[in-house]
Amino acid sequence: MNERHETTDHAQAMQWARELLGTPNVAVPWIPKDKFLNAVRTPGSLSLTREDKGVFGFGLGVNPELNPAWTHFSLPKSLPREITEEFALQGQWSAYSIDTGLCAQELPVEELIDTSGVEALLNIHAPDSSTYPGNPEVIFWAGIHSEDGELIAVAAVVRWESGAKMISSVAVHTDRRGEGLAQRLVKGAMRMAFDRGIDRINLAVFTKNESARAVYEKVGFTCLGDFLYFEH
Repeated sequence: MNERHETTDHAQAMQWARELLGTPNVAVPWIPKDKFLNAVRTPGSLSLTREDKGVFGFGLGVNPELNPAWTHFSLPKSLPREITEEFALQGQWSAYSIDTGLCAQELPVEELIDTSGVEALLNIHAPDSSTYPGNPEVIFWAGIHSEDGELIAVAAVVRWESGAKMISSVAVHTDRRGEGLAQRLVKGAMRMAFDRGIDRINLAVFTKNESARAVYEKVGFTCLGDFLYFEH
């Protein structure tokens, strides 16, 4: 029996991902149909290849096949280091997901129709943010103002090219951290997403950002996996 199977059919690849990882899983948000190239299934593993500033690979499971065409790729953090020691480690990230129905009873925060203060807040207090006002993938901005009207916390809910909905650019003014604003903001944004008929939100966060991970887990997000990111 052939234990290696390959497909260029996106639907088949997503079915393999569900069989290997369950639902939800990281393959659905990160592997859009129009950028998908191929998938290789081996016992207990799945390798996904897509276009993304070169060729991006996503290895999942216990021993994913490494495609030599990958210019950059992510692999489970749990893999033995000898499998990846020849590649340049660029970072570590973790994937999370939540059923927004878990926040259906939370209080919404403010939807920011006027986003004029968002960019300044992000530039100063969260300079590594990936989403800014004007980005076409933004569905809505959520925010919290202080008692005197200063914008002190923001987050964006966005639609990725896969169609998956994500929360991005979560930021709290540095002088107001430790007050529970991040948890309030994320819960409120999830309630707002739920009210819009969005049933699931995903996110990616640096693995070492323990404070952010703690917030997401307290809100109800489930970790879908910890990953290493490589380039070669």
